[in-house]
Amino acid sequence: MAVRLRPFPAGSAEAVSGWARTREEVIMWCGHPAAPVPAGQISAWTRENGVQPFGLYRDGLLVAYGELWIDDDEAEVELARLIVDPGERGQGLGRRLVTALAALARARHPRVFLRVHPDNAAARRCYAGAGFEPVAPQLAAQWNASQPVEYVWLTLASAIDCN
Repeated sequence: MAVRLRPFPAGSAEAVSGWARTREEVIMWCGHPAAPVPAGQISAWTRENGVQPFGLYRDGLLVAYGELWIDDDEAEVELARLIVDPGERGQGLGRRLVTALAALARARHPRVFLRVHPDNAAARRCYAGAGFEPVAPQLAAQWNASQPVEYVWLTLASAIDCN
């Protein structure tokens, strides 16, 4: 089984659009107000300033999607909008996606983090398995001040000095 992370072509957004099927799944994935997320919206995300979209491919088939949000001014990268095709879940592909994206992010900047909906237990386990740990409570509170949800903020181990 050959698994590779590659830049995501915006023309593949239709496939990703169907992966989060319910409003609850969509909210936990990306905070969009309705399901499914239109392919045009996903394609638009790929063109946002500082966003680098990637697909994880197994034997040439797209099985997962994620983005790096690069902030050169703050010297940090956030992993974002991470999702695995529902038919491919439970095989470790999420962890492989996160691990590969984290390596790319860490090569760019030492501070690497992500946020996850507090009710997304499967994603939280996946991120912990990939080496992510909670940020300090005061930092999480600061970052959540303008967010619609009290996200769980995680950092790649040893990536952020939270003191």
